This record gives sequence, C-alpha cells and structure tokens, in this order.
Amino acid sequence: FETLVDAGHPTGVVAVADDDYSAVAPGTDPATREAATTVLEAARSGERLSTGLHWRFGVSRDPFGEIESSLPGEAQLYVFSSFVDDRPVELVERLRTQGYTVRVVAPDPIDGDSLESRFEALVRRTRLARARAGGARVVDWDRTRPLGIVLQNTVGAVISR
Repeated sequence: FETLVDAGHPTGVVAVADDDYSAVAPGTDPATREAATTVLEAARSGERLSTGLHWRFGVSRDPFGEIESSLPGEAQLYVFSSFVDDRPVELVERLRTQGYTVRVVAPDPIDGDSLESRFEALVRRTRLARARAGGARVVDWDRTRPLGIVLQNTVGAVISR
C-alpha cells in the first residue's frame, strides 16, 4: 500500500473475509493511509473488519458488485487470496471482463504430501490458471520467499499513470 501511495498512485483497500468486508476509497492523503492500515491490520490478524459491512452469500447483497461499481475506470487491482475456493477466481474474472488490470498474489497454504493435499494443490493451481487465462498476472507465492520481495516484484509492474 505504502509503495503505491508513495509513488503517487491513489490507492484504496478492500478486505474480504468470510461474511465480512471493509473498503477504503482510493486516495493518497493521511486519512486514507490510516484507514487502509487499520483495515489491513484487521485482515492480517483475522479480526472482524471494522466497518460493520456484512453479507452472507445467497442471503443478502453481493459485496463484489458493490466493489466493482465503486472503482474508477483506470483502477489497477491487486487481489491477495490463497485461491482455495472459487470466490477470488470469480472476482478476478468479473474484474477482467470489465477491463480492469488485475494482479494476484496467492500465498500457498497447502502443506504436506498426502493424497488430499496433492488434490487440493491441483484444484488451487487450476484456479490460478483460470485467473491467468482471464488475463490476470498471477504470483503463486511460496511462503518461504519473503513477502517484501514478492510485493516489490508485483508492485514494480504497476502501469505508469
């Protein structure tokens, strides 16, 4: 976040976790930085996201639809997800269909060599391939690599404004 803002890119944050989400509109001002930091820290720690925006799939509104409708046309999006279910793939496909530049950073949570782990890894790789086929740049993050290096390589690819 800081790298993008420091480079002059108005940057917002949307965090989605289970039935909870929070959004910070793009900006470069101190209030945006503070709000984004709060949301990112809550998401990182697994805390309830602070805005009180909630949904249940199949029961109430679709947060992704709300996110998409609030994005500026030139937005470049970074999706951080392990891709262990279909929701992030569907989001990436929807965003790419609308012409947004999308980059994915996908930490690999699958550990072990059991038959079940190998199957989960195969399904996850298939989801990542779908995101790539849809036009997203995908970084399959091996968590033994420092996140800072992964992000530096990913953010370095931001299209100049």
